[in-house]
Amino acid sequence: MEINSPQGLFSKRPALRAFVFYSLGIASGVYVKIFPLSAIFIAVILAVTALIFHYKQAVKHATLLLYLSFFVCGVAQYQVATSGFPPTHIKRIADTNSHVTVVGEIVEEPDIRADRTYLVVEVDSLTWCRRKLKSSGKILVKIREQSTIFSFKDRVRFSGNLFSPGGPRNPGGFNFARYLNIKEIFGMMVLSRGEDLFLIDNPYKLRWTCILNVPYEFFVNRLVAPLRRILLDGYVKYLPKDQAALLAGFVLGERRNIPDDVARLFRDTGT
Repeated sequence: MEINSPQGLFSKRPALRAFVFYSLGIASGVYVKIFPLSAIFIAVILAVTALIFHYKQAVKHATLLLYLSFFVCGVAQYQVATSGFPPTHIKRIADTNSHVTVVGEIVEEPDIRADRTYLVVEVDSLTWCRRKLKSSGKILVKIREQSTIFSFKDRVRFSGNLFSPGGPRNPGGFNFARYLNIKEIFGMMVLSRGEDLFLIDNPYKLRWTCILNVPYEFFVNRLVAPLRRILLDGYVKYLPKDQAALLAGFVLGERRNIPDDVARLFRDTGT
């Protein structure tokens, strides 16, 4: 008596079929534009659904869903491989135009103007779609008022709508997005007030081994920045608040806490 082998989820050369669907997904990645994390999420849903159908003896449906999950994984693989950015890089998150909470470090001196302030923040983590993710990349934060409460190397946390910089509004006009991309800035966020950003303690940890790898970063982050902080703390400790802020501005270029009327005089005279 001949016994038929069971036709299950892993029968009939499943590895070969999975490879074919995965390869088709990679080939289709040229035409399918989808955020890699979203594709991975869809693939997981398909795989879980396939497993449910498998246990309910719906073999054909389970097999189809499982192979579709491999196809979607192939699409995600293509998007990751061709963009040059990891799935959680800030550029990928910015392309979704989503509300996020960002934690990062101010890596340039704040650009303080009469009616707005610009901060360049190196992101190290964010909360997106209720998930906390490790991230990387720089974003430009625009505050719609003059704010002097932030400085170079401050760690900050803030929330808002993260979006990708737009291109030129007119043909042949200034391409702001390209300008930011050259500076490796791939996202933007606009906040109403400086109080929308919260300062986070950033203790300095001396790591002598990093001088062998990135001497400039070691010099700035581990020597100059701590010395700068010591001087600022000394001014605040031994001088009145306004005098300490003014001296810090002259000696160290520290513009936060300078009285508004004094800052306006400097700005009006081009100093």
